[in-house]
Amino acid sequence: MPALRAWALAQALSRIDLGTVRLEEGEYEAARELFGDEYDSTLERYVEITDVTRDRSDDRVAETLDRTAEEQDEFVDAVSDYQRTLDEYREARAEGEDERADRLARELNSTAERVVREGGDLAEVYQAVGRVTDTDLSPSIRRIGNVTDRVSEERTAVIRSEFDPTLLQASVTSESASFVNPLNLSGQLATSNGTSVSNATVRVRLGNETLTVRTTRNGTFDVSIRPVLVDVGRQVVSVRYRPREASPYLGSTTNVTVVVEQVRPQMSVDPVSSNVSFGEPVRVSGRVAVDNVTVGGLPVTVTVGDTELGRVRTAENGSFAVSDPLPARVPAGTQSLSINVSTERAAVGAVETVRTVTVEETGTDLTTSAGFDSGNLVVDGRLQTSEGRAVGGQTVRILVNGTGVESVRTNGSGAYDVTLEPRSGLVERQARTLNVTAVYDGTATNLVGDRASTTVSLPESRDIASVSDLLDIDTGIGSMNPFFGVSVPSTFVGRLVVALSLVAFAGLVLYEYRRRSGRQPSPEGQRVSSLETDDAESVEGDEGGGGGSAGIPSPPAVSETEGPRQPAPSFAEAHERLRAGETDEAVVAAYFQARSELTERLLPEVSGTPRQFLVACEGTDLAEERVAALRRLVDSYERAAFGLRPVDHEVAQSAIRDAVVASSPSET
Repeated sequence: MPALRAWALAQALSRIDLGTVRLEEGEYEAARELFGDEYDSTLERYVEITDVTRDRSDDRVAETLDRTAEEQDEFVDAVSDYQRTLDEYREARAEGEDERADRLARELNSTAERVVREGGDLAEVYQAVGRVTDTDLSPSIRRIGNVTDRVSEERTAVIRSEFDPTLLQASVTSESASFVNPLNLSGQLATSNGTSVSNATVRVRLGNETLTVRTTRNGTFDVSIRPVLVDVGRQVVSVRYRPREASPYLGSTTNVTVVVEQVRPQMSVDPVSSNVSFGEPVRVSGRVAVDNVTVGGLPVTVTVGDTELGRVRTAENGSFAVSDPLPARVPAGTQSLSINVSTERAAVGAVETVRTVTVEETGTDLTTSAGFDSGNLVVDGRLQTSEGRAVGGQTVRILVNGTGVESVRTNGSGAYDVTLEPRSGLVERQARTLNVTAVYDGTATNLVGDRASTTVSLPESRDIASVSDLLDIDTGIGSMNPFFGVSVPSTFVGRLVVALSLVAFAGLVLYEYRRRSGRQPSPEGQRVSSLETDDAESVEGDEGGGGGSAGIPSPPAVSETEGPRQPAPSFAEAHERLRAGETDEAVVAAYFQARSELTERLLPEVSGTPRQFLVACEGTDLAEERVAALRRLVDSYERAAFGLRPVDHEVAQSAIRDAVVASSPSET
């Protein structure tokens, strides 16, 4: 593995070296191939190899090489674009297309800047690769520098032949600035020989605030900025001249530094209604100023209690207005109404005004209906206020025969619907009705709760979710709702009907399992299979102990005087299911095969539920350890067949071991 890793790394580094050679020679497509698919495939092989080692240093190398691939692509693209633009410029100049040549010269200037920037980034990445791989990449770094130097020289030659360079000067009247003490900046734009550049646009940027100004006849300009959202402290003021496309001048920039100081604003809020209720607009308006100078562009947030109602920015005259409906999530009662400007670190600082309002309760009207569709129970309805306003985003609980089975949220129009699907096998029972109730409790809102009920007739056949609950069987995994969480009949007759149905169902399942597996009673004394199989070995054994296969407990030894041992059953299907990750199916297969084995040998006339079968086995001369194993197997089976989620892999393994022990041939 170290040799493969070293080989893959050497391949990647050699492509870096050869790729920079091709770039320096101007063979951009060849460099693109080396830096592109070939490099990526080499990197993929390196990652595959290092995934096995799980070494953090290998991960750092892989991450650095991956970043190198991105930077190489960017640099090759930039150099290719530059060369294309240079060729087009030279062609336009040769053919006397002056306007096109001027446009391409400006494009060449910006593309060259990109080449220099990307080349610097790539050189830094190469240095990082050298550090993490302990490799000298200085030749590759030098070649990248040669490329950027050549591009810079060519750009300079083109720019000097096409445009007049300009010089931009700027200064401030004070080293500090604030909203009440604006930044006053003045400057001049001229060519390199001192000729003034008039009617040119200059952009001045302070933080996130930008102003534009035009130069006068003598190239001078003045600008004043009141910082509002600029961070306090030392800030760089950028002054930039970018000429128009047809201009004969070259752009220029300069910077000055200023310290931004903070001031505290004042807020006035217009009268607010003292009582508010769900869905009604809460109207808040006011104005923000500093020493009677209004402030525009400030973010204002209006909050009722802990709920944000709205957010706006002040207009140029410092005014603001919020009018948003009160949401349901604001609890009824006395609540604070906060109007807040939270600009703690800005030139214009924070300010807050608080009022008190009473949130009134609003009555609700909840409707519901239910019916069966393709065997599923469908419940829908609507939640609205007593005045008919839709209430969206609220939780409605669905109860069936008094048992909570589902929760659903209303949509924007207040409507809700939910389809409740059966969770297990189909059985027949006498038709009866279900009582379906929808409940909205209005907790932590300004709405009054409500409920609505309806009844629906069950179809002649329907799904049952838990055999254990129907028969009051403790599965050891907590209670489960039988059908959509519906309670089972409490009368003896009702339980008897269910029990008889389940007995029939269990018998059908057992018959179908034996039919599909093709199992027939084996001739007496004939060996059917052996525990010494690959399937048996896939189950982890108990600690210690000899005999048997791969940790599966061997049945108790039988002496020669006790007669021949019966053939041990194979659990191939259970093992196959377990290897496929189908833990529930593995447990079910193990249970039914064990039951089939025991039924043939001990209880040929017994059918019924798993618990009934267990009771019947307990009444035979089956050894206690096999009964205990069968008891654990039944518990596991019920969890797998009727639980709400698949059993763990370890549970399925234990179930197969228990099935082996329970069904192993006993003494004859």
